[in-house]
Amino acid sequence: MAVSTPTTPGQILTSAYVNNNINSGLTYISTTSLTSSGQNIAGAFSSTYTNYRIVLNNIVTSANNTLVAFRLGSSTTRTEYIYGSAGVVIGTGAFNADTATAGTFAMLGYSRNVTGGTQNFSFDLINPQAAARKTWTSSWNNGSYMGTVVGVDTLESAQTDINFVVGTGTLTGGTVTIYGYRKA
Repeated sequence: MAVSTPTTPGQILTSAYVNNNINSGLTYISTTSLTSSGQNIAGAFSSTYTNYRIVLNNIVTSANNTLVAFRLGSSTTRTEYIYGSAGVVIGTGAFNADTATAGTFAMLGYSRNVTGGTQNFSFDLINPQAAARKTWTSSWNNGSYMGTVVGVDTLESAQTDINFVVGTGTLTGGTVTIYGYRKA
C-alpha cells in the first residue's frame, strides 16, 4: 500500500485512503510481559515486515552490572552474533567502549548499578525473518547510565522467534513491545 497524498478541505475520504494512512509508519504487533530469562516470544517476526522496532520497558534484573541480550530462534548454542558497544555515565562524562565481540547472544546493553531497579532498551532489528544477515542498533538507559550497541547476526537463516536473556542472575520483569516498520 502506498501512503496517500494530503487531503483538501471538503474532500470525501474513501476507506482505501483512510486505511493507507492508518497503516503508515510503525505498526503495533504485540506486547509481552517478561517474567524470566530466556523467555521465548514465538512468531514475533513474519514476512509481513522486513524490519522491526522492539522496545523493552522497565526491565528488572536480579544482578548488578549484567548484560541484557537477545537470541533469535530457539537455539541457545549459537555463536554467530558479533557486536560492539559504547556507553556514557550521566553526570560524570565517563565513557567506555567495547570492540567487536563474538558471542552466543546479541547484546542490547547493561543493567549498570540497578540491582532490582529498572532500565529501558529500544532497538531496530533488520531482516530477522529473511535468509540474510541480520543487524541491530540498540540504545539503553537507566537514568545514570546510557549506551548504544550495534551488531550483526551472520547466520543467514530466517528466524521467527526471539527470547531475552541476562548475563548473570535473572530477568524478573518488564515488558517487550514489538512494532513492524511498514513496507512502502
